[in-house]
Amino acid sequence: MVIEENNIICSYGTAPNIREIRLTKEELFSVAHNILTIHQCLDLAQGLFFVDNISHIRYYLPPTDINDVRSEALFLHFASGLATQGFEILEFNRNPNEAKLIVKDLSDLDPDNRRFHASQFLFQVWLFTKSKNVIVEYHEKDNTPNLLVSTDSETCEKIYAGKLKPLDLANLQQMIDLKTNISIPPLPED
Repeated sequence: MVIEENNIICSYGTAPNIREIRLTKEELFSVAHNILTIHQCLDLAQGLFFVDNISHIRYYLPPTDINDVRSEALFLHFASGLATQGFEILEFNRNPNEAKLIVKDLSDLDPDNRRFHASQFLFQVWLFTKSKNVIVEYHEKDNTPNLLVSTDSETCEKIYAGKLKPLDLANLQQMIDLKTNISIPPLPED
């Protein structure tokens, strides 16, 4: 790579087929951003494939103990997953009795629809913390508090054990509209 005036000259290939490309600093950053985005998509696709097929794959994997994974690594994985869905973690506190996650929406989508997407993080927070009570608070892009959802570990344990379906959590969680401070009733059963 050579820098000449405002251009960055990059070469690639092997002799005798070496090629050259000239990019501005902005173009190089754009290319790097596109490559990173493609890598993140492929990483997400691999993760989804793994999750979708874990029942078949696990027999070919060496036995591991989840306790061997550092909690910082697990949290980074969790935070990265939230970021790929357009959420930023503003605050995270946990202890054996309570875990609370406050997320901020980074998208320009309708906050009154996105807030229910954020409520889906309850079970993931419980998986990470195993706290007795789990709370997720959703803030809009301008940081306006919008929704608070909570559940207890008993409900999450039933989902984990297969006694409840993950969608059952929508009817068992407590929801409070933080703009009006009014409790939102569970969805009616079909």
